Amino acid sequence: MAINFYSTKDKFGEFSNFSAHPFELDGAQWPTSEH
Repeated sequence: MAINFYSTKDKFGEFSNFSAHPFELDGAQWPTSEH
């Protein structure tokens, strides 16, 4: 079963690269994984 998540407003949108879930890597903080 394929799960498509292109828009943050659609089902499974929290898995989109554009979902507003910040993360920190090597001391730098990024607002989304797309940055």
